[in-house]
Amino acid sequence: MKSCQKSEPDVMKIAILLYIVSSFLLTPSTAEDDPSDNQESENSEDTVDVFTKCYEHLGCVQTDSNWYHKIYRPINLKPADRHIIKTDFLLLKQSETDPESMLYNSFVAIEGSMKAAGFNNASQLMIIIHDFTGNGYSGWIKNLAFTMIKNALDYNLVSVDWQRGAEPPYDQALANSRVVALEIIALLKELKESMHYSFDNVHIVGHGVGAHIAGYVGGTYNKIKKITGLDPNGPRFHGMPNIVKLNPDCAKYVEVIHTDSYDSRSQGINESLGHSDFYVNSAPNQPGCSNNPVFSDLLSVDRSNLKEGQILPGCSHKRSFKYFIEAVSNGNCTFMGISCDGPKEFDEGRCNSCNDSGRDCKFFGLKTYMNAAQNIKYYLNSGDQTPYCMFQYRMNISIKGDSKVGYFDFILVDEHANVAEAVLTSESSSNYRDIKGGQSNIFVYYAHPPKLGPLKEAKVRWNEEKKFYCILFCKQSITVDKITVNFLGTGSEDGRYETVLCPTNGEMEIENGSYKTFTNCSPKSKSSSTAVPKTTSSTRTSTKMTTKKVNRHKHKS
Repeated sequence: MKSCQKSEPDVMKIAILLYIVSSFLLTPSTAEDDPSDNQESENSEDTVDVFTKCYEHLGCVQTDSNWYHKIYRPINLKPADRHIIKTDFLLLKQSETDPESMLYNSFVAIEGSMKAAGFNNASQLMIIIHDFTGNGYSGWIKNLAFTMIKNALDYNLVSVDWQRGAEPPYDQALANSRVVALEIIALLKELKESMHYSFDNVHIVGHGVGAHIAGYVGGTYNKIKKITGLDPNGPRFHGMPNIVKLNPDCAKYVEVIHTDSYDSRSQGINESLGHSDFYVNSAPNQPGCSNNPVFSDLLSVDRSNLKEGQILPGCSHKRSFKYFIEAVSNGNCTFMGISCDGPKEFDEGRCNSCNDSGRDCKFFGLKTYMNAAQNIKYYLNSGDQTPYCMFQYRMNISIKGDSKVGYFDFILVDEHANVAEAVLTSESSSNYRDIKGGQSNIFVYYAHPPKLGPLKEAKVRWNEEKKFYCILFCKQSITVDKITVNFLGTGSEDGRYETVLCPTNGEMEIENGSYKTFTNCSPKSKSSSTAVPKTTSSTRTSTKMTTKKVNRHKHKS
């Protein structure tokens, strides 16, 4: 940034002109606002200089060169007045008379007000921050609160409503978001000083722009326990320094769920912002969502594009909070990401196990990983509709003969007759892989519930890439020697099973588009709960059991 400023001195002059113009544009109309609010604003807010605007006891917002970039953030406005943004804190409580209803108890950052709203000093605190064009009463926030309450999770659930500040245009909402952060900082300060509340109990969840607001709060109180960024916005944040966006230094643990990686048409960001960055379905577009964006440019959105009270559309962008809500539902399926260098390596099956060759796996949700390394990328896939969470199976497919381009589908049946269909991804068009002949090919497959134990058999289908010259005369098939299946997800009650499957009657060839049945190579195996004894070279040939349970341990969440 410094070298850029030295080489282009005119940039600051242009920025100053923009600030001066913005100060006139942001002068609020008094026709629709309470005159007493305006009087308070005039007496309590002050512009110290062209780059600084102060908000009474909250502190000041600086719009200096750190917040400007000629390409990534060419417009750098000052925030609106406090009474325009009207940040409100809502403590969410389930109605005692109507369990299907949610109560929104409004309060201010004063001890008496918080206690009157029902704040419990002995419970943990989750602060939830909505996105651009959203509001604190949004359906996803209500659904998250009901999920937490249903699972008896002991939290104070506080929704931050900054609807008036989150209205278009986008650049003004970004400026206003910094005042929202000051309001939250004041709330935490009051909790700490008046109620002696520990920041080790604070978890901030922010969606889109709300994720960066969480980062601003953490920039002041970086001792808070955790921040979850739900698809943080990319426009005006991509390429900017850490002071402008969510980053790993904002909390003891920062997890980020990417579902709409930033390009010219998306809302998310393709940068690692946390300790753990989870890229679901590699993040460019979520299964079941259209590839066509509703708006070609987020920066051009204004209120005329939306109906009264309407929230900005964005199917892939919104999947982030849907995945998070499902992750905290306390079910037996967990969203587990495998560390990997990038989506290409993940799709090619190079990252297919946990705690192997330095790789590790992590879950997103309520779990906090202390002392985690920063900017580690984790990849996983999901379903195209609820339930989105899928169990993961490591398939080691031993191929004989020539290399092929295609993919396998599996119908898995365990020893208790539970059945699940396992696929590479939810979108078959992106499933084609290079299958190497004469060697093992390892991929991670995904299956909806139920959760399977050791397998009895699998029906295996081969799908070969279509070739225009193979319409009449080519025989498309593949020869499979055996398949080793490992369950990757670690549930709360059991470990990871491994099953070796062999072709029935030794018939290894699978024709294109056809299923072939593979069975457990040791059909006499009756036990699914005892581990196979480790064999030595002298006993290995006499040991026939190939289904085993390994790494048995409890997963702590």
